[in-house]
Amino acid sequence: MADEGATPRDRLPTAEEAFAERVAPLLELVERWRARIVSEAQGWPAVPLSGLDPDDPRRLAARIAEELLRARGHLVAAEERVRGAAALRRRMLGPPDGEPGS
Repeated sequence: MADEGATPRDRLPTAEEAFAERVAPLLELVERWRARIVSEAQGWPAVPLSGLDPDDPRRLAARIAEELLRARGHLVAAEERVRGAAALRRRMLGPPDGEPGS
């Protein structure tokens, strides 16, 4: 008797899919943090960063938002590298057994 709870595609996710699933929540978290910092900082009076003391919270907020944006870029780049590597592997080895085109 077949398992009624089984999905139509009973297979393990590819490394590409597994990586994308794990990176997606990190991307969302980084973007939420950055958006929160930016939205809170928008309520502050506009002052050039050069006019702020090194330990001023407004300078810190700008640095944190910049670092979070950089972190997001690193995550997106890593995801693209994994996708590129998976595409290269598929071209070199062909599709796995059991998938269309094999």
